[in-house]
Amino acid sequence: EEPVPPTGTGDAWTPAAGQANVAIWYSDENRIVRHLGTAAGGSPEAALAAALAATTDPAARATLIRNAPALVPDHLFERLQGVVFDGAAGQKTFRHAVSGSLRVLNVYRIAAESASGARVALTTLPLLIFAVSTHMIAVRRTVRWRTTTRLTRPRSASR
Repeated sequence: EEPVPPTGTGDAWTPAAGQANVAIWYSDENRIVRHLGTAAGGSPEAALAAALAATTDPAARATLIRNAPALVPDHLFERLQGVVFDGAAGQKTFRHAVSGSLRVLNVYRIAAESASGARVALTTLPLLIFAVSTHMIAVRRTVRWRTTTRLTRPRSASR
């Protein structure tokens, strides 16, 4: 059973029965683009690399990456420690601070784990993608969980 994901940094969710832990895995656009750049010509990875290179719009880049989760392998992600916290009424919260000067997309995968540490392969999980405004004016969020896509309005960076 997958956890109901947070919709953004600082949000909360209630773990499902049998979920002993939730692991947050992080990568960024630079790692992904470097990996895709090593792909053989004509491959899906090479096509994604070309599409990413052809746009400077962060929302468009997020959509391209989000729509190809299987092309973003496990080894590009690092497990974050100390970013999941206990919240009110049995909920969990997820907070990961990133630099306001970042100009790349931040990419997360959220994996429910059993008490033994077992989890599904990361490539089977959807991608949670954040773009931080270069002027720290707003945070734009693009979220996909299961088959639902939800775009939210930019929020003030002071939140």
